[in-house]
Amino acid sequence: MNTFKKTFLTCLFSMLLWLSWNTPSLARTDLDALRQKAAQEVLPHLAQLEKMRQGIQKDTAKFARMQLLLDIDQAWVQQAQFSPRVVADWVGYRPAASRKETIDLFEEYVHLWSKLSKVAYFFHRGDQAIVGLDMPENPTVILFNRSKGQLNLQHLLVLSENRPVNNQKPQFKFLPTQKMVPSALQGEYISTTRRSIVEVWRTEAPAIFRDSLIKALDRTWKVYTAEEIKIPGKTDEMMYRILAFDKNGIPGYFTMKKDGMIWHFNLHLEQSDKLGQNNYQFQFFAKSRHLRGRYLHFVFMSYLVLQFLFGWRTERKNRKLEAERDRANLALMGLRARLNPHFLFNTLGSIQDLMNQNNLDAANRYFSEMAELLRYVVDSASNDYVLLRDELNALEKYCSLEALRTPFEYSFVVDPEIDLDTEVPTMLLQPFVENAILHGLRPSTDPKVLLLKLKLKTPKLLVITIQDTGIGIEESRRRTHLLSPGRSHQGMDLTNQRIELLNMGKSDPIELEIQDRKRVSKQSGTTVRLYIPI
Repeated sequence: MNTFKKTFLTCLFSMLLWLSWNTPSLARTDLDALRQKAAQEVLPHLAQLEKMRQGIQKDTAKFARMQLLLDIDQAWVQQAQFSPRVVADWVGYRPAASRKETIDLFEEYVHLWSKLSKVAYFFHRGDQAIVGLDMPENPTVILFNRSKGQLNLQHLLVLSENRPVNNQKPQFKFLPTQKMVPSALQGEYISTTRRSIVEVWRTEAPAIFRDSLIKALDRTWKVYTAEEIKIPGKTDEMMYRILAFDKNGIPGYFTMKKDGMIWHFNLHLEQSDKLGQNNYQFQFFAKSRHLRGRYLHFVFMSYLVLQFLFGWRTERKNRKLEAERDRANLALMGLRARLNPHFLFNTLGSIQDLMNQNNLDAANRYFSEMAELLRYVVDSASNDYVLLRDELNALEKYCSLEALRTPFEYSFVVDPEIDLDTEVPTMLLQPFVENAILHGLRPSTDPKVLLLKLKLKTPKLLVITIQDTGIGIEESRRRTHLLSPGRSHQGMDLTNQRIELLNMGKSDPIELEIQDRKRVSKQSGTTVRLYIPI
């Protein structure tokens, strides 16, 4: 057993020792493979550089300006140090005479020509360097020299058509926060193009800089590095530049410059966003950390203005409704003034018929009781609404009087749940009852029956049904048309107009249904239903 343990431990120790010896060589092998691949990728660019070298030899000034780069060739690449990312000694912001040539180097990203690109490889020797950019659709390298305190930069593009294209998407990793947003930048910003105070109050500022976070374009960015730098080409003016990553690890390069009260904001993305853009430029007003507080007085004033406008509009609407009600009341008064003479005319006609029949006792009784009924009509004429019990008593008296002239049976059926002190429109039912007697029951040869039924469909809706066994509304209209073409029942027309006026401005209107009973059964007659909100 001891021999087995000794053998196992010896093998394990030997394996660990072998791995420790060979791991650096394995890492070196991987790095050499990357170097060899990068050297092959940079060859077409060096060929382009050779063509440029031959083309500018006659241009002494241009040749002198590029002298620091013209000695970069394949041999230089073989002797240069290689890294898959920018080494720490080269990381930093390097201004040039032209802002277009200013370069900002990070370990994994390069900002140049208002574009942020991922680093594919990095060769450096002395003060010269080659940076390869991971841009499969447009393979690019940057050659520059950092000597003499002045950056001399040349941007080269591949002209070879047989260059293989790498279709693999670059893999990003989220870099940890290293620096905070400068205190001069922290706060909320409002765009100069945004004018609506309501919009400012309801929405967040389009850009917010706080601690190590930036909120812009509806995305949150975590700061990787941030510092104040000199504006290229200007000695005294400063600006801020920030490299940050969103939650998906996608980088954004921010620059901020203040001009008076206005902040000029630029954002450069490595990849186009959902809108197809990779470069944004804005102008902002700098605000405090509590943006809404600074606009509180504007919001308060806006609230007062809105309250005034709302009150003025409501007052105007109320005046318009009152005017419509006044017109409706005048129209109702006019209809009642026309309805009362119509009722009186029919009453006198009934008395005349009884006298022509030499039925003096009935005529005297009719005249005496009709006087009481007319007093009720006159007294209630000035009121829009009366108690339901008073209206039913008047209808019962009217039916009893008309039965002297045209004998018929009538009955009133009232739901016991109905409150008889409920108010209903004055003289609304009488024209329907009158029409049923005069134009339905009187010309009929069948047994004459009139039914008045009241019930509650809901606690707030009263249904009144007036049903007769007369000749029916369709037959009545046909006979009226034959005897007097163009003539209509004036009482019914006035009542329909009155219902329309009563419904004006009401959310729950009075509804009317009139049906000839022959259309739904073999019985003749007419059914009238009134739906009255209470």
